[in-house]
Amino acid sequence: MSDSVNEVLRGIVERHGQVLLDDHRRCESCLRDTPLAPKEIAGVMAALRAGIPKRLSAMPAIGDKGIANFAAELSDSSGLSEQLALTSVAAWAFALQPQRVEKYEKKDDKKAMQQDETAVSKASVPSLSEAIVAAIVIPVICYGAYVFGTFKVFGFEVPAWIFALIVVVKGGQSIGSYLSFRFGMKA
Repeated sequence: MSDSVNEVLRGIVERHGQVLLDDHRRCESCLRDTPLAPKEIAGVMAALRAGIPKRLSAMPAIGDKGIANFAAELSDSSGLSEQLALTSVAAWAFALQPQRVEKYEKKDDKKAMQQDETAVSKASVPSLSEAIVAAIVIPVICYGAYVFGTFKVFGFEVPAWIFALIVVVKGGQSIGSYLSFRFGMKA
């Protein structure tokens, strides 16, 4: 999408006013009279049909997160690509209230996605010490279940095999997650 979408849409809104938010045909006609690509026009019109410009104009200010949230909503509801939806929402935000748009910057999507994936991976992977503890605790609990038979929990006798099963499943997940993250092994 070209950088001129912001300026073109801003010019149309300045000439015709916010009346365009209710008159979709007129807005589309105005957009078709510009040098914008059909894909760009489709993105701007999809945002208009979704009612995003009206919601933007009612907001006191909009920042990167707000634009991204509206873009994700637009992408999900209309099937537009995330980039097209993001640029369309940002263009409407700039056109309707340029003084209230807080620092919208295009970001390198690949780099941002890699950072997000790394953060998620690091958050969900157990440490080596957790994996070692799980590897030691699993056999101990299994042996305890074999020897003792039952445990008293809050006054109730619970079969020890239930504890062993819980520990084996959770411990196995910890060990498997650690190995797959650190060494690329499939658990």
